[in-house]
Amino acid sequence: MIQHPMKKIMNTSIWVKDGQMVQTILKDNSNNKRVIGHRFLVDASGNLYIDNVRLEDDGKWQCEAEDGFGFVVQGKPIVLTVLGKF
Repeated sequence: MIQHPMKKIMNTSIWVKDGQMVQTILKDNSNNKRVIGHRFLVDASGNLYIDNVRLEDDGKWQCEAEDGFGFVVQGKPIVLTVLGKF
């Protein structure tokens, strides 16, 4: 899980990897079932969950959110390093 860095109430948020928007779906917290065909899940707080992390997930990740006034706020970027199998 990569935590959403912004504590303020935001209307919408997206996750960006290496400058490209990542397609996510809303995580269903009512059960622990996996969502077939989707690896990038976002919960109601904006936290990103990556299911079955792969080498291509390695890179710079950043959350961008829109506040109630229409301003885009960017979280501090984080670097995810994925190690290969040994």
